[in-house]
Order: sequence, then structure tokens, then C-alpha cells
Amino acid sequence: MAEEMNDITLAPGCSLIVRGVGATQRNSDPVKLVQTAILQISKANPDLADIPTLAKPFSSRGDWTTTCYIQLDSRKIPKSLNETDPSEPRSDLLEKWMTAIANHDPKWHIAWAPAKQGTDKRMYVQFPDLNEASGKQEPAKEKLLQWAKTKNYPVCQSFANSGGIILSLANPMHVDEILSKGTHMIKGFPHPLRTLPGRQVEVQNVFEMIIMGVPTDYEDIHGMLKAWIDNTFANEDISSLAGRHMPPNEPETFVFHMTSWANTAKVLNAKYQEKFTTDFKKYGPSLFPPQMLFKVNSEGFYKPKGNLRTDFAKGADTVNSTIKDLQHRFDDMEQKNQQQHQATQLQLTTITSSLSTVTKTITSLEDQMVNTQRAILAQSQEVSFSRNLSDIKTNILTLQMKLLTEQNPRQCELIAALLKQTKEEQNCIQDKIKNSSREFLTIIGGPIGQLQLPPSPTTVMPTTSIASLSQPNLAMPPNTPPNNL
Repeated sequence: MAEEMNDITLAPGCSLIVRGVGATQRNSDPVKLVQTAILQISKANPDLADIPTLAKPFSSRGDWTTTCYIQLDSRKIPKSLNETDPSEPRSDLLEKWMTAIANHDPKWHIAWAPAKQGTDKRMYVQFPDLNEASGKQEPAKEKLLQWAKTKNYPVCQSFANSGGIILSLANPMHVDEILSKGTHMIKGFPHPLRTLPGRQVEVQNVFEMIIMGVPTDYEDIHGMLKAWIDNTFANEDISSLAGRHMPPNEPETFVFHMTSWANTAKVLNAKYQEKFTTDFKKYGPSLFPPQMLFKVNSEGFYKPKGNLRTDFAKGADTVNSTIKDLQHRFDDMEQKNQQQHQATQLQLTTITSSLSTVTKTITSLEDQMVNTQRAILAQSQEVSFSRNLSDIKTNILTLQMKLLTEQNPRQCELIAALLKQTKEEQNCIQDKIKNSSREFLTIIGGPIGQLQLPPSPTTVMPTTSIASLSQPNLAMPPNTPPNNL
């Protein structure tokens, strides 16, 4: 029974972790400093002196650490005060020491151990922009160490991995200060560098458990998880659930703790693990049954189960198949786009050619209209002159007949002068007719008969009546043929 007692007393996570011990003095020994603090507290508090505690070192790969553990000495542990379960671990005794240590030195950070011995990411500051793909990490790490030294941030350990460079600081307050700013301009880097905390959920209550893979697209999924725990682990209709919360950096988790270690062990029983998987099967395979938060922090979040090689191979095949399918779709879309582009280019070329043809046609029509108008004007002038010429010829014939029959010498002289002037006008009109005909033929470039002319007004030449010849001072305007003689 004593051996069983020791095993349960040392249940996973039933220990305290103290951080930032001796952070101001490099290469200090946190175990010795904590042991000295325990002695001082024991002298001042006799009740705590009866609780056997041990200060244990924190296994670190670095040359220096400011972290250590406080555990109960299982060889001297008092019996449990719980009459219903005398094997219940005495985490209540550690809670008393947690309060006393926190009051002894507020600069120290004391909490329940989050993970197995030597595993703690609370002091990590990660620089994800300096990952393996960014280039050589060793020179970048040296620049970060120089920056930390300039800022008076003592560093216990530094290392690089595929996700970036990590600095493990000595003081938890420095960690909080760096992470609160989000990004930092550091000498030697062209752009601000982001900072992230180590992926670890702090244990707020002893023996906390965690449900991972909680889907966020279901309304009140956390309420359903709480109801399942209340109903499944009720004792005489009284829930054994002591509390729950959701870590701010892990939204797809549900963290809770029970009223006792016995109830915690019941939740972790294989029977209830299978029941959880069955009851929440419809919410997806990613929803993990409850596990010890201490264990998850120790092994890593969402650690795959089963044969990793087989699972990765299946996943890789699925991804390859999906990528090939997407590639085929992209190829088809690219081919369709090229065909549509070619068709569009052809249509644009045709439209451009048509527009050019229409433009040329309109220009040609405009030229033809202008030439036609000029030709009509020239022919109209020619017709007008021809009519005037016909009238002049008639007047000449009339004057000639009058000259033959006139007996008065004076009148014969006047008639002869007028006949001469009319013949000169006839010659002038004939020249004008020739010029108009030549201009018309030049414009239309063809026979006159091919052009349909609109009717044009007739130009009537001024005339002189025969009666006026018998009057004295007979005179005619220059270049005006007689008419109606």
C-alpha cells in the first residue's frame, strides 16, 4: 500500500516550477537559492516547516538556468485528510508552499509544472521570421544575442530550428515585455521581426486536462463538452467538474479540472475515452478525448497517433492526388482562357478592319459628294451659258433681219453697231461654255451623259424692244444682248 501511495502522490504534474530565480546574477544556482528561501519560510512559518519539500534542478541543455522544481518528499509525506480516498495526492500542501514562495520574492514566477522534467517553454521567445527558409540562421542568432545584451535581457540558451530562432531568457518579466510589443526593430535586419511565445498551455490548477481539436464552427460546443462531463461524472447528481477555461492562444481547446485526482483518473480511463470518441464522433475526427495537460505539454500539441510513416504516406498520396487534380483544372482553365483570348483578338482584329473599311468608305463618299456638287455646279453654269448663247443667237438673227429691211441709214448704223456688240458677247459666252464643259469633264472623269443634273434656274439676258430703236439717244448696257426685238 505504501508503494501505491508513493506512485499516486507523485502523479504527473504534482510539482511546482519556479522561474526567474537568480535572473540578475549570471550562473547563479536556482536550487540553492530556493532551498535558502524554503529554510527562511520554514523558520517564519512553523506550519509549513512540517510539510517536507525538496528543491530539484531543472535539466537544461544550456550553461545556465534560472528554473527549478519544488516537490513533496514522498518519504515523509503526511497521510491524506480525505477519508473517502486516503490515496489522494497532497497537492493541497504544495498549494500552501506556492503561496509562500510567491510572497517571498514577487520577482520569481511559481506555478504548477507544465510538462515533464526539463521541458518548459514559458521562457521562450521565438522569432518566426528567421526560420530555416530565410537563410543562414547562425549569423542571425548572433545578432539577436547582441540585441538582447544591449537591452539587458539575460539569455540562458539560444538555438535555431525550422520554425525560427528561439531565445530562452532568464527573467519571465523580460519575456512578457518582449512578447507584449509584438515586433522589434533589431540592428542588422531590414524589417521588424515578429515574436511568438513557445507553444505551451500553463497549468492553472493541478491535474488539469485538455480536449484538443474542438471545432469552432459549432455553436456552444464548449457548453456541450461541459454538459457531457457534468452528466458522465456526476456523483449523486453532483458534478465532479471543478472548473474550466479556454487558453487565449489555443482557441481549439477546452481545459478543465476535476474535484479530485480520483475523478481525474476516471476521466482518463479507457472506457470513458472510448465513450467520448463515440459521443462526439459527428463533430469530426480531430476532436481528441481528454488528456492530461501535463502530458500534452510534454509530448507536443496534436501529436499524431498510430503509424506515422503510414499516416504520412496516406496523407502525401492524398495531397499529391489533390494537387494533380488542381493542376489539371488549372491547365484546362488556362487552355480555355487562351482560346477565348485568341477568339477575342480575332474579333477585335475583324472589328478594327471593318472600322477602317467603313472610315475609308465614308471618306470616299465625302470626296465623291464634294466632286458631285462641283460637277453639278459646273454643268449648271454650262447649261445656263448655253441658254444665254441660244438667246443671243436669236437676237443676232433678229437684228440681221431688221438690218435687211431697214431703210433709214441712221437706224441701220445703230442696228449694225448693236449686231457687232452682240456677236462679241456670243464669242465670250462660247468661251465660257468651253471652260465649264472642260471643268465638268475633269471633275467627273467621264461622259456628261452619266451625270443626272438637277434642274437649274434659267438666266435671262436683258433685252431691248424694237420700239426703243426709234427713240433718240438709243443705248444698251455693255455686254448685254438685245432681247424681244
